[in-house]
Amino acid sequence: MQSSQDLTRPSIRSAAELQTYLHKKGLSWETAHLPAQALFEHGFPLRIPEFYAELIDWQDPTDPLRLMVIPDIREAEVRPYELTDPIGDHAREVVPGLIHRYPDRCLLLLTSYCLVHCRFCFRREVVGKVRPVQFQHIQEYLAQHPEVRELIFSGGDPFTFPVGFVQSLTQHLTQLTHVTTWRFHSRVPAIDPAAVSDEWIGQLQELHTQWKKRVIIVIHINHPREVTTQFKHLVEKLIAAGCLLLSQTVLLKGVNTDHKTLADLFRSLVLLGVKPYYLHHLDQVVGSHHFRISIEEGKTLFHSLRGNVSGVCMPEYVLDLPGGDGKVPVMWMHSDDHKEYQVTTFEGKKVTYVDQAE
Repeated sequence: MQSSQDLTRPSIRSAAELQTYLHKKGLSWETAHLPAQALFEHGFPLRIPEFYAELIDWQDPTDPLRLMVIPDIREAEVRPYELTDPIGDHAREVVPGLIHRYPDRCLLLLTSYCLVHCRFCFRREVVGKVRPVQFQHIQEYLAQHPEVRELIFSGGDPFTFPVGFVQSLTQHLTQLTHVTTWRFHSRVPAIDPAAVSDEWIGQLQELHTQWKKRVIIVIHINHPREVTTQFKHLVEKLIAAGCLLLSQTVLLKGVNTDHKTLADLFRSLVLLGVKPYYLHHLDQVVGSHHFRISIEEGKTLFHSLRGNVSGVCMPEYVLDLPGGDGKVPVMWMHSDDHKEYQVTTFEGKKVTYVDQAE
């Protein structure tokens, strides 16, 4: 499906549009230290909301926000271990658009549309492309599985759903009385808060007040500079609508792999009423090796936070295993050589994970 936001939210989608944007700011391609424009014509397409572009220091080639959204020549250096489906969605897809990985919850991928194309996106192979969804079969499957208590909406980004689509979801899925929780995963609040309209928030509030569903929003946010004034105002509105707010963050070399950045981010989120939920070790995404740190580096960083940052501010540090085996706490992973890690999945399956960081 395509979102009405596609036409209403200003964004940068090509090298030519980026050049025009920079010119308006009195900058050139050269003064912004950008790579050759030809790099933007292949691979994962460029997409940056203008709101987010305004947060970037374009004269600093190491600016962390810039690193997350500007193509890098190293993306073409695909390593043998990198996967087009790094967390094994296909292995757990029971109906097109519906993934049943854990017993009591299902993941619905009803859109492939995003307002931003993060260079480390673990679904970059499907984002922006049409993918099959069989909504009637999804309804039938959920009706036949009363053990499912939670629906998780991801994509793409479910915060790009038009209001009418949310109303349709409410009409069709609230009748599943065994489903008590609706969870939305979104990057939109951090990268373009004004894209979330009051009408859209009203639909979430209706889910909570009229249909008595617990509504959870998991905000994808990776750096304290994404905690803008506009972000804060949106968080206030979502909390007022009865939503429980959590966050998840991806560890990215050059962006947030230091104590101060993560501590500042987690503390600022808690002050706003957002509980840090997951700190993700980077998935084995195609063309993402330059963002990768080792498991041991991640453990050391997490240890530096423990005790020095309030436990309320601490997320769980997790790794999403390749092949569809789900998440495991990284701090439970042990290895004699810091290369091969033996882990046990939630299903009791023994898995070997090879750390590919250099």
